[in-house]
Amino acid sequence: MAANKSSSQDKKIFNNLTKKLRRKIKPIKNKTMNYFFKNLKNFTNEVFQVIQNIKLATTREVKNKIKLNIKLKKSPSYDLITGEVIHNLPKKAIIKITMLINALFKLQYAPSL
Repeated sequence: MAANKSSSQDKKIFNNLTKKLRRKIKPIKNKTMNYFFKNLKNFTNEVFQVIQNIKLATTREVKNKIKLNIKLKKSPSYDLITGEVIHNLPKKAIIKITMLINALFKLQYAPSL
């Protein structure tokens, strides 16, 4: 019986809260919604066009970025990969890294660190 009373009290509290919220929250006028969705559509179209214009990376670009941006004497991080190891990666590894970068571009995904 105690469970029924508390659940009925919870229902009453919930119903009272929803009634108060309905009084406070006003519906958005159609003009405002139309303006919002029109601008949202324009924005998404612009972003999509920019994304379509992104050029895919080449193995040469990846290799050059590694040589220019990663120091040979780089101390290893938690993955224990040194700069020297990265500089001496075989061509197959560079190709795989390039494929991974291009997949990220195509999927429009940026992993969080």
